[in-house]
Amino acid sequence: MTEIQTRLLAEGGPAVLFENVVGPAGKYSMPVLVNLFGTVERVAWGMDREPHQLREVGETLAFLKQPEPPGGWREALEMLPLLKTAMAMRPRTTAGAPCQEIVLTGADIDLGKLPIQTCWPGEPAPLVTWPLIVHQGTGSAPRGRVQPRHLPACRSPAATPR
Repeated sequence: MTEIQTRLLAEGGPAVLFENVVGPAGKYSMPVLVNLFGTVERVAWGMDREPHQLREVGETLAFLKQPEPPGGWREALEMLPLLKTAMAMRPRTTAGAPCQEIVLTGADIDLGKLPIQTCWPGEPAPLVTWPLIVHQGTGSAPRGRVQPRHLPACRSPAATPR
């Protein structure tokens, strides 16, 4: 699977859905989608943009990461479109998303049930390279999203050593 994905990425090939994934423990109960964002065009389309608009998205995100206060009323008014863009980026909560059809909690969480690829020969374990983790803040801490590299060394991500 990893070899096919690597070739598809290098060739700008299509996204591919593997429906019969077999690993060391046998057949997995879920499919694996690879190369979904394997081209600049698909990355842009995933953000409801065209490829030539990606630089503008990057500039907006860079500004939002380290914003500078306006120097006066005129600059403040000129920033209104940016405010509208930032508000459109707010995460939306839904009660019935397809990704929530199966929710595991507590002792039912087992990362070994996920068909995670081992990408390179000799790697000690599978490695999730683009996980999207959405976390709820506690107290005054805000909710956020991170995309770390994740080495699932145990059953539950909550028990992963830090």
